Amino acid sequence: MKRFWNVLNNLKLQNKLTLIFIVSGFIPVLILFVVSYTLMRGVLMDKERESLEGYLSQAVSALEYQIRIYHTLSDYIAFNQALTRVIGQDYASDYERYEEIVNQLDPILMSVKYLHPEVRQITIYMEGNAIRHDTSLDSVDVISSTSWYAEVEKSSGLVWFIDSAKKEVFCARKMPLLNKAGQEGILYIEMDYDELFSCFPQETIFNYGMYVANERGRVVFSREEDSGQFHLTYLDVRDAAAENSRAYTILSQEVGDLGWMVYLYKSRSFTMDPMYPIAVIIVVFLILCIVSTGVALLSASSLIVRRLAGLLENMNQVERGNFSLTVQDESRDEIGNLIHGFDRMLTQIRRLIKEVLESKIVQKEYEMKALQAQINPHFLYNSLSIINWKAIEAGEKEISQVTLALSTFYRTSLNKGNNVISVEDEISNVKSYLLIQSVMHDYSFDIVYDIDSAILPLKVLNLILQPVAENAIEHGIDQLTDKRGRLILRGYTEEGMLYLTVEDNGAGMPPEMSQSILTSQSGGYGIRNVHERIQLYFGKMYGIDVESAVGEGTKITLKFPITYTAPDKKGREFRWEETV
Repeated sequence: MKRFWNVLNNLKLQNKLTLIFIVSGFIPVLILFVVSYTLMRGVLMDKERESLEGYLSQAVSALEYQIRIYHTLSDYIAFNQALTRVIGQDYASDYERYEEIVNQLDPILMSVKYLHPEVRQITIYMEGNAIRHDTSLDSVDVISSTSWYAEVEKSSGLVWFIDSAKKEVFCARKMPLLNKAGQEGILYIEMDYDELFSCFPQETIFNYGMYVANERGRVVFSREEDSGQFHLTYLDVRDAAAENSRAYTILSQEVGDLGWMVYLYKSRSFTMDPMYPIAVIIVVFLILCIVSTGVALLSASSLIVRRLAGLLENMNQVERGNFSLTVQDESRDEIGNLIHGFDRMLTQIRRLIKEVLESKIVQKEYEMKALQAQINPHFLYNSLSIINWKAIEAGEKEISQVTLALSTFYRTSLNKGNNVISVEDEISNVKSYLLIQSVMHDYSFDIVYDIDSAILPLKVLNLILQPVAENAIEHGIDQLTDKRGRLILRGYTEEGMLYLTVEDNGAGMPPEMSQSILTSQSGGYGIRNVHERIQLYFGKMYGIDVESAVGEGTKITLKFPITYTAPDKKGREFRWEETV
């Protein structure tokens, strides 16, 4: 919470005003419209679901009624004793048999067809040498090879068979009275496919789909209003119903005791069509709210923020040293009083500058010139020059070399106060330092220079090799007892970068120390200071890499961009980079 308030306090005034308008005006309106839209959408979805449930319940009830009618018809025929007697008894002649069938069997079956015109065929199949009579009577041998006959034989009730592709539907069962008499009989009733499923009228609802699956999960009827891309397969509907899909309204209901399932689905996108005009109205109102908020913000910016921005710009000019401003405002509100107060403060500051600061600046300039005179390096160079000539007169060649090296070292170190130096001068500086160290160590270690002459005009920071070389001598070479020390300085360019390396064969250091030498955990400041100077001046991708192994030595690599510098008219340096 504290962090949030800090961020809020640091916002610009115009952003704060925008936030206030959004919180107090736009967000409540948006919430109101979203809640209204959601509630209306829920009501519409509930109404649509209730409508679909009512349709499905009526359709399934009608289908169950149709199924019960055919079950009743099958029971009427299968348990009809007069019919069983006609087809089951023995006759003296075929003519007598034919006469009984025409007079007894045909009227019964014809009356059923007359009362139920959707029944296309009623056939009784009997075992033995049954004589075929039109479509009413035939031998079991005719159907014994069919796939549905085996299922009827295993069942004790009415079995339904539907082929939705061919639009064929029939039911069959064993005739119990014939079976008791020792004869096998199968009752076959075929009806009109479309009439059986006429309880699902297509014009009742729009943009929907329906599947009817039997007890084995096979689709026996399907119907789909023109839903375009929203068509689903039966498996999709069944799985979506189990997972309570959000994209579709899916209802299912079982048909009586048959084990059939009726699935009704409708895409919710079609259900939400009536909501589109409402959504358009909501969007229009939101746009009006945004426009009105924008107008209010512009007005506030004109009345408040613009005046404060002008005052801030005047403050920035004063910060840059422009104290000659005159700030005016005709209003007398809080912002006007603030502007008038700032103007009075400017007047007071100008008076103080004139009376106090100018005299102080003059005094500081004199003090600075005196200090520069005290630290003028010419006196040091002249003194070293006298010592050099005296050493030459006395024949002390080594003293002369050390004196010249010391003079060169301080000349390149001071570098006339500049922070940037050429590679050539920096190499000269470290050579002078190493010459003095070599004399101090009685020439107990070797020095090797491997410098590419092409890098000499390039620019680096001054006094960066000397601390590295000093560290190599003090912590590396001076620790040797069993071999002669060796110090190698290399300079080269590679892949658009300048590399300077200082390598020794000294005592080395463990990995954890080589990793911490460039951080605040390091005890020394020389190497770390050089690393930080390089990164501050050139960037974080440059600096120092350390490679070391105990007993083998240490290698310090300094990485720079390939840069050139040139002074501007005021003597300040600017630089540019060139990739080689």
